[in-house]
Amino acid sequence: MTEILELLELAKSATRAAGQEFRTTKPASLRQVEASLLHGKEIKLAADRILDDILLKQLLPTGISLLSEESGLVRQGVDKDLTWIIDPLDGTVNYLRGIGPSAISVALWRGGCPLFGVLYSLNADVLSWGGKGLGAWSHETPIQVSSIAHANQAVVATGVPARFQTDDDEKVSRFCKLITKFNKVRMIGSAASSLLLVAQGNADAYVEDQIMIWDVAAGLAILQGAGGVFAIDQESQTSPCRVLASNEHLLSTLVDG
Repeated sequence: MTEILELLELAKSATRAAGQEFRTTKPASLRQVEASLLHGKEIKLAADRILDDILLKQLLPTGISLLSEESGLVRQGVDKDLTWIIDPLDGTVNYLRGIGPSAISVALWRGGCPLFGVLYSLNADVLSWGGKGLGAWSHETPIQVSSIAHANQAVVATGVPARFQTDDDEKVSRFCKLITKFNKVRMIGSAASSLLLVAQGNADAYVEDQIMIWDVAAGLAILQGAGGVFAIDQESQTSPCRVLASNEHLLSTLVDG
């Protein structure tokens, strides 16, 4: 446990430093579009690459393997079960267009289980972190999931990622049937920030299909630390996944949906 806490402190320090350096860099250069992928649905900025470089310099010296949206999988040998999972800029289009939250996301997982996650919310200049058995915190304040037990009283956060097959009638129908069970639906353009809202109790559930693990790795860890639960369906670490997350009362509604 001591080693994990030391790694958590490193992750917090690296994430905070990346965020603060990011905020002092000229916004125009960071918003430069470098590539458009997946038929124009996924945008990459100079900011994604710059933040990735900053985080890798801090985390790779630990000798732990690392999976990054920008750099892919970097194999190292300290512990084959441990992996850093990072998304240097979750909510890239939000940042580019100034229309919603974006965050720097760093997590440490053992196998298929999160140990802890750290998020730096760029808009709010707030660091949040947590993990199972560690609690969850946002700007030094403890956070926890809501206690709402019925979907018709709950808010679900979701999104339509670039990989989602909008021409698959069965997938679209299942998605619509599920989200309409809830009282309100919110799409804010950042999976990490959506999960943080659930961890804070501001939203009650989160569902997204064909999302990548780096988009949700830190948020799921913080959610667990805040008393939440989740289910994930994924073929491999680098393949898209379906994620269901909520307080303990609503997960069955998500799974049954």
